[in-house]
Amino acid sequence: METKFTRGNWRVTKPGYVATSYEDGKPRGVAVTLTTSISESEADAHLIAAAPDLYEMLSDALELATPCNAATPDAWSQRQKKAQRWEERTRWALAKARGEAG
Repeated sequence: METKFTRGNWRVTKPGYVATSYEDGKPRGVAVTLTTSISESEADAHLIAAAPDLYEMLSDALELATPCNAATPDAWSQRQKKAQRWEERTRWALAKARGEAG
């Protein structure tokens, strides 16, 4: 399924309440969060920057949750490796959403 949101690597830029999407080193999109609290605005920007990564992790989770009809040990091994990579990437995406990873 094709997504309609702005492509690119989103990250929080200075000041901390701006999330910017970059593709090929060039800005593609900007999201500004403004609340009555600077810390909430910055937290919102981190969540926005992580949203495409979180979307990808949820999409991959659905694929991994689908029953596997693989009958060979190699196919099971490949699925296990994919699940391990998914777990690592999901932990990173959640850390990004919390503002703990770039």
